[in-house]
Amino acid sequence: MIVRLTQLIEELPMKTFAVAVIATLASLNVAEAQGRKSATEVMITNARSAAVNGLSLTNGTGSVGGISQPIPPGGKVKVKLAKGAGCTLTVEASFDDETNSGPDQIDACADKNIRFTD
Repeated sequence: MIVRLTQLIEELPMKTFAVAVIATLASLNVAEAQGRKSATEVMITNARSAAVNGLSLTNGTGSVGGISQPIPPGGKVKVKLAKGAGCTLTVEASFDDETNSGPDQIDACADKNIRFTD
């Protein structure tokens, strides 16, 4: 019994790693598996009274897009996404009035518009 338990403990990290790798690879191919191409860009509209100071667009593997300059109130910016970004993205934003938005998930293949409102 003790030998079996020791084997299980030694094998557990490798099994956990293997499951994580498989899950990551599966998430990368979700768009293609659903017959959809990966999103290539999104349109950010700032309908708030505060400027967008920071924007983070991520997928299951990391950052796929963001902004280099603030988006003023009423402004619009097209953000190009990294190759293979997929469809499901997590959006987080920070504003100059010290508020934050997100994290929120979007389907960028179905709707490429992200609109921040008061």
